[in-house]
Amino acid sequence: STASGADGLVTAGGKENKYQMTLYDPSGYRDKMCGNAIRCLSLYYVKHGFDKDEVEIHTDDGLKIIKIVSLDPFQVKVNMQSFDWDPIKIPAITTLSKIHNEKFILNNGLIINYSAIKFGPAHVVIFLDQIDEKKLLEIVSQINKPSLFPEEACYNFAKIIDRHNIELKTWERGIGFTLACGTGSCATAAISLIDDLTDNKVNVHQALGTLTIEKIDDSYHMQGTAAYVYTGEICID
Repeated sequence: STASGADGLVTAGGKENKYQMTLYDPSGYRDKMCGNAIRCLSLYYVKHGFDKDEVEIHTDDGLKIIKIVSLDPFQVKVNMQSFDWDPIKIPAITTLSKIHNEKFILNNGLIINYSAIKFGPAHVVIFLDQIDEKKLLEIVSQINKPSLFPEEACYNFAKIIDRHNIELKTWERGIGFTLACGTGSCATAAISLIDDLTDNKVNVHQALGTLTIEKIDDSYHMQGTAAYVYTGEICID
C-alpha cells in the first residue's frame, strides 16, 4: 500500500471463470498484471474454500499458475511466465531492438545504465550502489518521459548484495514509491540474471518483506506471502 491508500483494486472471478483476476491501479487504469495482487488473490481464494494445491488464474497478462506452498504461514508460488524485450510491447519509443544497459545522462552529469522490459507492466531496471529515495525520485522525474515511455513505466532501483540477494525499491506507475512490487521483483531478477549479477534463484528484499524469484526453464517463479488486513462490505446500487 501507499500513504494515500491501497495499491490497487482487484476483482475476483468473472462470468466465464471464477479463477480470474482483473486489476485497476489508483488512477483507474486497468493494468495487466501485479505480482502482489495475485498473491493476495490466492489468499482470498484459500479463505473462501479453495481446496486445490494448484490452479490457473486468468489475467489480462495471460494464464498464471498458482501453487499453495503452505497455509500456516501462508506461502504461494506463482508461475509468472517470462518477459518481453520488444519495445513495441513495452511500449517504448526507440530504434533499438531491445533496451538493455542503455545510458541516460542526468541533469547533474551523472550517467546511469538502464534496461527496459515488459513483465506484466513496463519495467525499467537500474542497478545502483546505494538506494536513496530522494535521488531515485530525481532519476524518475528525468527519465520517465513520454518521448521514451508513452504510457509511463515502473522503475526498479536495485542494489546487488550478493549472487543470491538483491535490495529493491520500486516506483510504480500511477502510484509512486511502494513497499513492494512483485512484477518489479521478477523484472529485476531477470535482468540481474542476464547480466550475470545473480544466480537463477534470488531473494529480493523490499520494505514490506522478501520475495524469492527463481527461473525454471523459461519461466520465472515468484514465491511469497500475503496477509489479511480487514474485511468489509460496499453496497452498490
